[in-house]
Amino acid sequence: MVGRVRRKTVLLIGVALALACRSKSNDATNPHMWHEPGVPIVIEQPNPSVVVGIDVRTGEVRWRHWLEYEQRRPYGVEPMPKLSCGAILTPAGNVVLSYEHELHVLSARTGELQWTETNRGYQFCPAVGPDSSLLRISRQRTCLVKLSASGDRLWTYDFPEAGVAVTGPLALYPSGDVLIRTDHRLLSVNPKGEPNWDVPLETEAE
Repeated sequence: MVGRVRRKTVLLIGVALALACRSKSNDATNPHMWHEPGVPIVIEQPNPSVVVGIDVRTGEVRWRHWLEYEQRRPYGVEPMPKLSCGAILTPAGNVVLSYEHELHVLSARTGELQWTETNRGYQFCPAVGPDSSLLRISRQRTCLVKLSASGDRLWTYDFPEAGVAVTGPLALYPSGDVLIRTDHRLLSVNPKGEPNWDVPLETEAE
């Protein structure tokens, strides 16, 4: 009986993690407006090709970020890609914009582009840690990658037992630990890329 209750509890934790990851990723199907407490800028996307920063105190448009992307094909020009995830505001005061093909990191106050990275090979929406690092699922959903606030790769953590991620990463505040739900385990990784613990997730009770 205890084993069944324990398995049921773990399964509920996994479901809660999946829902939390969806919320943390700021899914782009939500209204295209984002704000974080303490940041005097609200981020708004009036159309697929532009994101603007608006001063919440005055309503003044502080900056505009235009997505310059055009890929020619034999039969014409590919349509302008949209945000694949909602905007994320980091503790360092940056805005993370994840488009279909590329990730852009801007200054929230000025809109200045800080750095970019291809989205090729990455899955799910990124998460942001308390140190403003970016946490991403890579290599066919088999590992977690941590990037610094400036875009440098800090480490890669391979999921044990050939695990495959089924949700995006969830960053915990203020510890900086990261939770990942794979196809059969719930994993916790510390800010240095070392495992804290992992819990097997059973789908059937004894």
